[in-house]
Amino acid sequence: MEKPYRILLYYKFVPIDQPEEFAAEHLAYCNELGLKGRILVANEGINGTVSGTVEQTQKYMDHMHDDPRFADLWFKISGKTLGSTKTKKLSPIAPGESVVKN
Repeated sequence: MEKPYRILLYYKFVPIDQPEEFAAEHLAYCNELGLKGRILVANEGINGTVSGTVEQTQKYMDHMHDDPRFADLWFKISGKTLGSTKTKKLSPIAPGESVVKN
């Protein structure tokens, strides 16, 4: 069965205190939603490319916009319909970063 998927691309320069803690919590939320992709988190801000179903990505955007730091975050959205595909799961690789892992 084919599902509509979207890819979200975004970045925002905004101070993030304790980026390692933010990244760990953010990673857990993204994995809970079932998103795939890459998110970089630093003291200076966030930069990400994530993919998921329309429902998953909408929940993610709503969650981000609920945070006052990201209330005006602009997402570039690319969509397509995909069948069964090999995906990659978000996983931490270093303090302050989360990237895809095979």
